Amino acid sequence: MKQARSDQRLTDGLQTVMNNFFEQAMCQALGDRISCEIFRVSQIAMMLVDRRMSIVAVNPAFTRTTGYDFYEVMGENPRKLSSGIHDRLFYETLWQSLLDQGSWSGEIWNRRKNGEIYPEHLRIDAIRNAQGEVTHYVGMFTDITNEKGMQKRLQNLAFHDTLTGLPNRAYLKQRVNELLGEVNSGSALLFVDIDNFKRVNDELGHSFGDEILRIVANRLQAAVRQSDVVCRLGGDEFVIVLPDLTDVARTEAIAGKILTQLQSPITSGDHEIGLTASIGISFYPKDGEDFESLFQYADVALYDAKGMGKNGYSLYRREMSTTFRNRLALEKDLRLAIEGGLIDVFYQPKLNLVRGRVSGFEALARWHHPEHGWIGPNVFIPIAEDAGMIDSLAEHVIRRAVRQVRDWSLQARFPYEVAVNISSKQFRTGGVVHLMQDIVNVEGFPPEQVEIEVTESQLMENSRQSQTIIEALKSLGMHIAIDDFGTGYSSLGYLKQFHVDRLKIDKVFVQDIGTPGNDEELCDVILSIGNTLGIKVTAEGVEKREQFDFFSQRRCDELQGYYIARPLPWDQFGPDGSFNTGVQQ
Repeated sequence: MKQARSDQRLTDGLQTVMNNFFEQAMCQALGDRISCEIFRVSQIAMMLVDRRMSIVAVNPAFTRTTGYDFYEVMGENPRKLSSGIHDRLFYETLWQSLLDQGSWSGEIWNRRKNGEIYPEHLRIDAIRNAQGEVTHYVGMFTDITNEKGMQKRLQNLAFHDTLTGLPNRAYLKQRVNELLGEVNSGSALLFVDIDNFKRVNDELGHSFGDEILRIVANRLQAAVRQSDVVCRLGGDEFVIVLPDLTDVARTEAIAGKILTQLQSPITSGDHEIGLTASIGISFYPKDGEDFESLFQYADVALYDAKGMGKNGYSLYRREMSTTFRNRLALEKDLRLAIEGGLIDVFYQPKLNLVRGRVSGFEALARWHHPEHGWIGPNVFIPIAEDAGMIDSLAEHVIRRAVRQVRDWSLQARFPYEVAVNISSKQFRTGGVVHLMQDIVNVEGFPPEQVEIEVTESQLMENSRQSQTIIEALKSLGMHIAIDDFGTGYSSLGYLKQFHVDRLKIDKVFVQDIGTPGNDEELCDVILSIGNTLGIKVTAEGVEKREQFDFFSQRRCDELQGYYIARPLPWDQFGPDGSFNTGVQQ
């Protein structure tokens, strides 16, 4: 007994020494004695954080509120207190307020040392030095458990989404496992993902996006039975559980009803938008016997639905898991290839019929996988876009291409042009403007020798924004070409609006020249449009002599295709860009 009391006194003594030590460190961080005393005796919990987001001081009220003593949080990141209730957008908004206004205040849910989640009113202020630089952040908070009726609200927040009011993932996992024990036959789980929803937030703002998500939640509930469970996982992802339903035809009918409901135009303020979704479906007990398995397999089926063009649904099949795993492995390998600069750039020459020689090259990404060999861009480009790697991939290709074509131009003493392709994401966000400006500055490549290829659909996604981006690119001195012309809108109005420099006749019209049909007439029309508006025309996909002769006779400006030359790696060209295949210059 005496030994126990002695040990306790030793422990208390050590803790007192540690608290005194950290209290001295706190006073040193605050800078003066008066500030330290105010900090120490305040009944409001206070926390001082440096620019590296490390806690450097807390007061006794902080310890009373959170349960953490000084020495337990010193040097830690404030997220040690995070409850896990708030999503990433909540914290992004908080930090944006701090950056823009120097302060943020509001209600937040945090977690005490004992694991208890509690509500608090928090105010954060930036502290600046004499030069106006932020040196610290101070957070002041009070526990508002009693004001909010913690138990009731905590239960609601812990199991419901604050934006839509729908049950969340925590509720879903708990409820599904309960349902699986109650149902007599089986159940279906539908994983619903809104297609291209990020564009709504990027182009119309998060407030409009939040309103859309609330409307989507209501439509999903209206599309199913009262006994069904609709949950929001976060972002644009929802899960629907259909208890006691194993009939495939009825499940597919519900999935079709959901897709139809979502496609009905949504109007909010000055905006009107139509949505599509992709749905993955799994069944209990056929596909899985617990929530995690059913959710995983529905996710795999969702990936399959997106791969088929979106705006549809897929039922899970065992072979999908292999495809999904292969895709994840390929995504990992592609990331390593991009980071390591292992993506090849091939160059397809373009023959200028007016000059009678090759005038430039289109740069094309190619990937040789160490195990699988050559993987086509139709496979790895969508993977790069879905995984957020497309910007890095494009920058790698464009930088390597302009350096190579610059060297060829110097050797040939002829200003070759280089044509580069831009992803929808790069064009939509305007990232291409910053990238090309940097390339002009860093690589020293003449901007008038750069041709940026965009598709008609990219231009028309947001015509006003597209016009701004094109004007910015043209102000750099670059040229704009519309790729795959004739397969999209093909409006004379937008050709005049965007002031493009070149039309590229899509190969679907070129490949059937010389065979019965009206493709020759369509090509004549496009050539006439270009001639009337003063826009150059390139025919791509020229693979046969009769196609070459057709466009030569009609004085098409430029030809591109296998008949001229296939896309080739740089080492198959001469030092000046000359080559020995196809039609010679």
